[in-house]
Amino acid sequence: ECLAASPALRPQPTPLWTYGLRPVVLAGALVGALGVWLQRPEPLSWLRRRAQKMTYRTVKRFGRTTTIVSDRTAKKWRKWVAKPLRARRWTP
Repeated sequence: ECLAASPALRPQPTPLWTYGLRPVVLAGALVGALGVWLQRPEPLSWLRRRAQKMTYRTVKRFGRTTTIVSDRTAKKWRKWVAKPLRARRWTP
């Protein structure tokens, strides 16, 4: 009851030097984290794997498109050029 009846304490003001210390602490933490990350066996392996997957998918799509287009071109060539030439050659 005595504690509840007493007035609330006023918060202590933050010292000004702590605002200048924050960037120093963050920079130190960043250097430490970067050092730990670079000591891993392959820090950029995930990036390499992702690039390989994207390249594989692109090549696969391009190859598929090329196959479809070349097949269509071959069919048109047979229809428009090869068959009429054969028909003319074998006519008596």
